[in-house]
Amino acid sequence: MRTLLPLLGIAATLAVLTGCRNSCQQICPRMQAYAEDCGFTVTSEEVRACVASQSGSASRDDRAVCRDAGDRSTLRDEWTCDDLSDYWARVAPVDTGAPESDL
Repeated sequence: MRTLLPLLGIAATLAVLTGCRNSCQQICPRMQAYAEDCGFTVTSEEVRACVASQSGSASRDDRAVCRDAGDRSTLRDEWTCDDLSDYWARVAPVDTGAPESDL
């Protein structure tokens, strides 16, 4: 029992540090890392906006898809850098200071 207690402590610590995110919310930081590999920065505020947009009933129907397609390799197979840029612009628009166009 004594050897089990440290393992339970480690497991509890990991649970607290990672939080209780659903499968769609867990993709947000993976997409951030991929975006950085593509050469653009995604801020922590943008990641929080992504997580918030995937909370509650907003992503309930997509969670099985997120579980199946949310790993790094599948994400990179399914999304291009341009797709990521478009996604982050929709989820958490960044104010670049440039005037918006009316296309």
